[in-house]
Amino acid sequence: MVANVADLGRILTVFAIGCVVSLGGCGKDRTSASPTDAKVEQLLADLASKDGQREQSASRKLEEMGSAAVPRLTQVVDAKTPVLSGRVAIILGNIGPEAKAALPSLLELAEKGDFYDCPSAIYAIGRIGIVDARVEGVLLRALNNKNNTFVQEPAVGAIGILYAADRKASSPVLVDAITKILDEASVPALLRLEAARALGNMGPKAKGAIPALRKASADDTDETVRSEAAKAIRNIVD
Repeated sequence: MVANVADLGRILTVFAIGCVVSLGGCGKDRTSASPTDAKVEQLLADLASKDGQREQSASRKLEEMGSAAVPRLTQVVDAKTPVLSGRVAIILGNIGPEAKAALPSLLELAEKGDFYDCPSAIYAIGRIGIVDARVEGVLLRALNNKNNTFVQEPAVGAIGILYAADRKASSPVLVDAITKILDEASVPALLRLEAARALGNMGPKAKGAIPALRKASADDTDETVRSEAAKAIRNIVD
């Protein structure tokens, strides 16, 4: 169980990577590669090195490259190499809105990726900051995946971030789906906590969730959920 969405990046650093990135690029002549291309390829090789220190350093440096690294990182996501594509999705998410060109590839990975890569793609989608019908559809399906809280958690967090950032966006369907998670006693406490936090982040857009938040603030069996629900109500009504 993941403590929160941000933990995904740290958790994925401990997974074994059973693949090596090709240094040849996608059909490029190696002799014509720019210094930036060469740097990205070397960092991708480090990311797949199975050396934890090199992997973490490569992740940080790729994030620092920002938009310059996005085209090649998007190709890695498109390849859907288990675990590696997920780790690259995390990097794209941490790059943020500068990685918006990667959104279609991240949405496809969220829909078709494996157990580890799908949550990573959802994490990234939330941080790129674009709300449209396909994004909503992917997030709604993740919320409704009751058998996989590892997918539900980043979806809840992504929705809270997206709808807090986009003042014009509103989705009663997503608010209702998150509210149901908060209101379900059988849902793990950490996921109920994330649901309350996301609703609070959405502010007035989540006013339909106030009855469930009031109930959670009074009756939830977990003290942290009760506290977060009370905070969410204040964020929504203030």
